[in-house]
Amino acid sequence: MSIGTNVFLVSETSSYCRLATIESIQINNTSQESIEITSETEVGLKFDIDAKKGLEVYIIVEDSGE
Repeated sequence: MSIGTNVFLVSETSSYCRLATIESIQINNTSQESIEITSETEVGLKFDIDAKKGLEVYIIVEDSGE
């Protein structure tokens, strides 16, 4: 995941689904350009739209055609 990545912000309980772009990423109050998450980690994300706490983030994966 990196700055500029398009993601879906989803809440199944409130029927909320919006497309958003990541504008900034922080781990432990340190800005990151990109990250790879391999275990449960708290990450601060800022999007190009207003997002409320508790939403699930789905990354858009493009098919490479292989």
